[in-house]
Amino acid sequence: MKTPFVTDLNTEQSITTFFLVHEKEIRNTREGKPYLRLELGDRSGTIEARMWDQFDVAAKDISRDDFVKVNARVEIYRNRPQLAKNSTRSFRNSPLPSLIPG
Repeated sequence: MKTPFVTDLNTEQSITTFFLVHEKEIRNTREGKPYLRLELGDRSGTIEARMWDQFDVAAKDISRDDFVKVNARVEIYRNRPQLAKNSTRSFRNSPLPSLIPG
C-alpha cells in the first residue's frame, strides 16, 4: 500500500505512516490538562497532530527534525485537518526520501 502524503489525507481516515517533526510542544487544554502538540510534514505539506493521553515517552523521545512513525486518525478541528495520534515512534534517520521537504 502506498504511503499517504499530507495532501492525500481524508477525514475519518486511520493512517500509519512516517512524517518529519517540524514543531513540538506540550500545551494545556482550557481545563488545564496537558497534551502533546506536533506539527508534522512531508514534501506535500504539514499537519498538526495532538496526542491527548500517555504521551510522556513520546514527548521525551521526539525532537524537532526527527522522523516519526505515526498511527493516528484524521479529524477536522476548526475547519482544518489534524491527526489525533494513537502512537508515535521516533527515528533519527529518514526512512523515506519523500519526507524531506523540497
